[in-house]
Amino acid sequence: MYKKEEVFKRELIWLDKSFQSQDQLFSEVSEKLYKEGYVKSDFYEALKKREKVYPTGLMTEKYGVAIPHTDAEYINEACIVFIRLSSPIVFEHMGEPEKKVKAHFVFVLGVKDPKKQVGVLSTLVQMITDKELMKKLDKMKSIIDIERLLNSFFDEPVQEVSNG
Repeated sequence: MYKKEEVFKRELIWLDKSFQSQDQLFSEVSEKLYKEGYVKSDFYEALKKREKVYPTGLMTEKYGVAIPHTDAEYINEACIVFIRLSSPIVFEHMGEPEKKVKAHFVFVLGVKDPKKQVGVLSTLVQMITDKELMKKLDKMKSIIDIERLLNSFFDEPVQEVSNG
């Protein structure tokens, strides 16, 4: 079960970061997660490969968001990296890859239990469609306050989805 404290962690909340490209973002996030023991060494390649096949950009009313992730086999410990970008990075749209999304927020998922991936994605989509929450995330300066706000959405354990 996902417990509140297992989802968003202070050291994985990056505010007003700037990257030259999607690849640089993936590289730096992967390196941090690998050093901290959250992911396996091939997470970076798996993340890039999956993003090419299954793009993760979404456009809300006001903000572009991306939710890159990969399969559970590349994850050692469940985590979500939250990044608020100082300048947007282009992602392909999740449902329409020909459309481009200038992502201002990026949530890099590390879901260890494949049965929970749908629930985690569903909760994140609920979060990013909350206009007030997104405005707060855009303005807040305190990592501790952002951690608290993001985790408040994961108070309830993420429901498991059975394969049968």
